[in-house]
Amino acid sequence: MTVAHLTILLAAVTATRDKMWVPASAVLPLDPSTVPPTQEDILRVAVVQMTNFNDGILRSAAQEISDKTDKVVDYIQQAAGLGADIAVFPEMVLVRYDAKLIANGTGVDVSQAESRISSACASAGIWALVGLPKYLRPDDNVTQASCNTMTDTKWWNTALVFNDRGEKVYRQAKLRCGGPDGQLGQWLDVFQGPKNVTSSLQICADAGDPNIARLPVFKGSRVIFDISAESGLDIWSKMAPYEAQYMARAHESHSFVVQANMGSTWDSHGRVLDAQGGSHGNSLVAAPDGNILVRAGAYGEQLVLQDLDLRLAPPQPGYQPHSFMEPFYKAGMSLMSPMPID
Repeated sequence: MTVAHLTILLAAVTATRDKMWVPASAVLPLDPSTVPPTQEDILRVAVVQMTNFNDGILRSAAQEISDKTDKVVDYIQQAAGLGADIAVFPEMVLVRYDAKLIANGTGVDVSQAESRISSACASAGIWALVGLPKYLRPDDNVTQASCNTMTDTKWWNTALVFNDRGEKVYRQAKLRCGGPDGQLGQWLDVFQGPKNVTSSLQICADAGDPNIARLPVFKGSRVIFDISAESGLDIWSKMAPYEAQYMARAHESHSFVVQANMGSTWDSHGRVLDAQGGSHGNSLVAAPDGNILVRAGAYGEQLVLQDLDLRLAPPQPGYQPHSFMEPFYKAGMSLMSPMPID
């Protein structure tokens, strides 16, 4: 087994039921060649499957953001200690995916959290991708609809990328409605990730639109990062389609897909919570041929490492459209632009 196939699972195991450990499973891809990979060929990703609190404490948005940031910083340090190049966290990981709670947060709360995460990345020398809200300012120009907010407070559901110097290098807002997502995004682009690998991202329901993954691939994306807080285990009919869409995005794009989803938890009455309090876990990494390299368990918090052999996703557009579709995709690419970071 080469270093490209190294899979390490670090589970946060405690005596509480919301930290139950379920081992990861792995399907190894074919070797891209008989030549062992070099260090530059390997991108080590840490997929951090976190859960929401179910300790019975009623937290304000500010307190939840602060407490969740404590956990994010701790996992960043753990991932760096395991040699990861980037730690990937789920959608809205800093505040429970609940419209009323998010609406009670402020830009100051999130700014303080971003500063702490920035310092952690710089100190540990690791990249991080974190799901968090970006609250709108009065002068922000919004052209897209809002999604299930039921409140006057406005925010974007975003993914924010920090480099290993603690700098914020890319932000993207969710483009498709899947829950209390605030204002839908109006930007899509690629960014240069760790080891200068052209990368892109999508947020949860975005995975249901192939073009959100496909357009960045035309601009050279080799790794598609996905952050999610999907439905709970009680909606069993969604489980297979969720995984199928990640496999499809990887296969059709000839790119890696790295997905961090919220883990499933129980409440104080022993009931499995849905996406508003948890999800169904099963965070995964898919190879460019669509096969699953590693999958976390359903329950609790886990940190899963996977080495990506970048030779499997060479730096050229993987998806080649029929000539009939070329004008369609060229028009789409002409509309791509990055979201303002701050």
